[in-house]
Amino acid sequence: MIIVIETGAYSCYPFTIYIRTMGAEMSQLGMTAGLEIGKAVMGAMKPLVVQALTALLAKLQEKPECPKDVPAAGGMTAEQMREAARKAVGIDCTNHYNFGVTGISGTGKSSFINAVRGLKSNEPGAAPVGEDETTLKIAPFPHASYPHIVLWDTPGCGTFKIPAADYFQEQQLFCFDFLIVIIGRNIKEDELAIAKEARKNNVPVFFVRSKADDSIANIVNDEGVTRQQAVQKFKKIIEAQQENQLNKQGFPEVPLFAVSSRTLFNLFRVRTRAESETMQAANVIPDVVLDEHKLMQTVLTLAYHRRQYISAAVETLP
Repeated sequence: MIIVIETGAYSCYPFTIYIRTMGAEMSQLGMTAGLEIGKAVMGAMKPLVVQALTALLAKLQEKPECPKDVPAAGGMTAEQMREAARKAVGIDCTNHYNFGVTGISGTGKSSFINAVRGLKSNEPGAAPVGEDETTLKIAPFPHASYPHIVLWDTPGCGTFKIPAADYFQEQQLFCFDFLIVIIGRNIKEDELAIAKEARKNNVPVFFVRSKADDSIANIVNDEGVTRQQAVQKFKKIIEAQQENQLNKQGFPEVPLFAVSSRTLFNLFRVRTRAESETMQAANVIPDVVLDEHKLMQTVLTLAYHRRQYISAAVETLP
């Protein structure tokens, strides 16, 4: 087997891997023989050597060393809480990394889940995409390439007219390794309430501004600027949103990432060589590159290290 990692200018998540193999050894990576991964988007990102993160992704092929630390409540121990969550919604806090994704209807929550799994919305196993909120219970979507990673589609924060604390407990959100809140132009009160509950339950939370392509295209059309100028304007909008809607609201530790689902899709999509060549021949417009690499590096690194015995022991020290 031959593995070649392209290098570039940033020490972060994105990288290009070309894998050519004969025989069964590729199955160990959960991929199909003769593939090129994320070629188009990686070229735009000018990637650097990320051996450390490559090794991390390989480790994510294995189950976590220790169970997710959950708070004891209602007279139940942490172990009893984990077992109750498994029986209630099927979430495995011992053998899986569980990534929760929430957001109000129409923000692109399902598109985000599909993109990270490298799936189109009409492909088998994809999360349903639509403007109406149809999820009333958390729903699992396993990652095809990483059998111990499960993304969970959760009901939008405003789906139920109940306090955020009750919502957090009823939907078993305390079981997640982290929670991603997909937002639109403005961060809603319900979304901040969820972030507050996540902080109480020691669940890292990240806000993600999705549909970046649409926002950038609107700036181009409305202001008559170039695409690159629109990207820079959009980044300033995100910086202002971080400052005004998170930092000044008491959440300076909660980062806001801007992502394009299309770029995420191209990061994770496993394509045959023929599909890659077809894309090149079609002269596809390069992906918009924003915070996709930072987001994935942050959440994957955090998830992995929090499920190691040493890290878990340090976190529980008084």
